[in-house]
This record gives sequence, structure tokens and C-alpha cells, in this order.
Amino acid sequence: MADTSKAIHINELRRSLDISRIDRSPVDIDCWKASDGSIIHYRGWLVTSSNWREGTHRLRNPVNNQVRKVRDVFIFRYNNHPIYL
Repeated sequence: MADTSKAIHINELRRSLDISRIDRSPVDIDCWKASDGSIIHYRGWLVTSSNWREGTHRLRNPVNNQVRKVRDVFIFRYNNHPIYL
């Protein structure tokens, strides 16, 4: 079965993350780690805040309350949708 998920633009990603923050709905994000390029998977994390100037979003794990800051340009998949710039 082919992957038929629609690719979305990074601006639409930012809007979707802000909507997820307001609705407190969990998100699935795949992104690259800035230091070494390894892939990090965030499954079921909550968006807690965003910073437009830095181009970042802060994610929180609802299970153990870990907090991570993710740069928007390093996100390449959001809820099974590929991201393009």
C-alpha cells in the first residue's frame, strides 16, 4: 500500500502546531537532531508553546512531563504528513 499522505508547507505546519497547542491535542513529529542529524520520534506529545522569532515549538511528554524544544525547520514529518519548505 502506497503512502498517500499529502505533503504540507512549513507555514501550514506552524498553524497546525498552534491549533494543537490551543486544543491540547497530541501530535506525532519526526525531526532531525541539530547536533548529529539523527532522527527523533515524538509520538503523542503535547505542544505547550511556540516562539515565532526563534522558529521553535516546545513539546511536553504527557507520560513523564519531559520538555523538549524543537526547531520548526528540522521537522520533516507531522502526523504522517511530510513537510516541505
